Amino acid sequence: MPINTLDFDNGSMPINYLEIRIYYREKGTFEWLPAGRTEWTNYFYNPDQGEYAVCTGKETGLPGGQPGGYNDYSELPDEDWQDVITFNNRVFWASKSQVIFSNRNNVFAYAARNTIPCPKGEFRGIKVHTFYGESEQNGRVIIFGSEETYFGEFTGNKIIEPIRVSIDNVGEFPVDGSDFDVKTRSTITAFSSRSATVADGILYFWGQSGIYADNGVGTPEKISLAIEPELFDLYDKNKTLDIHCNYNANTKEIVWYFTPADTSEGLTKMLVYNIKTAKYLIWTHEKKIDWAESIKIENEQVGRLISGPRTIV
Repeated sequence: MPINTLDFDNGSMPINYLEIRIYYREKGTFEWLPAGRTEWTNYFYNPDQGEYAVCTGKETGLPGGQPGGYNDYSELPDEDWQDVITFNNRVFWASKSQVIFSNRNNVFAYAARNTIPCPKGEFRGIKVHTFYGESEQNGRVIIFGSEETYFGEFTGNKIIEPIRVSIDNVGEFPVDGSDFDVKTRSTITAFSSRSATVADGILYFWGQSGIYADNGVGTPEKISLAIEPELFDLYDKNKTLDIHCNYNANTKEIVWYFTPADTSEGLTKMLVYNIKTAKYLIWTHEKKIDWAESIKIENEQVGRLISGPRTIV
């Protein structure tokens, strides 16, 4: 067992410590890959020791594969990631310029071919749309953009790539993730993924042109006509990315939190929509709700996944 020396009470105290390593393997395979590690010293007079380290890059790295190759175990690229979701045993990350998703059952590997660049303007986040009574496998990924809304699905039609397995033999193997197909859904879009939610299988979102309901068939339906044009004067136009919402399945109500345009700073308003009665209510808080504000987190020790402007959810 290795020895570690700590500065304890102005002196040095050698102690034994146990390093716990975490491994995983992809379903259906027999190769164990390193995922992370933690040490007993995290809990013994060492507040500066990180509690958990992911085994990528300089830590231990992932075995096998070159960037762009058939087995591509590239790390998550350096980027100011704005949103993250899980879908079909993968992790999807979204920045303003791109969306990238991990290999199947491998949250540490991001093949370069799994990158989706933004075709117009910038991306505003991602959301999983699961239809009522259906499993996630039959759902879709919604990507909101500043000019358009896109949707992505795994079609099952993977690209087949020939791989030499020996001097005399070439095998044909499906390329992981190559069946993910992204298409334009509509020019109607949300302020961001935070102003969208799925309620009873319907995707609801608030954007510059109003509030819409999207059942996945046909054009999204505008459901805010009853409160227009007053709706467009309710919120601060400079803080639309702070608008966020949640859905209460018991009351069947969607609540959007927003910074009002006609009141002093320190207040937050709520726009409440009942999906059964199709009625709207507006409530006002005497204080600002914390998670409606943006904050900036800077931590050089953490790196690319947290540094930069983040939004409290």
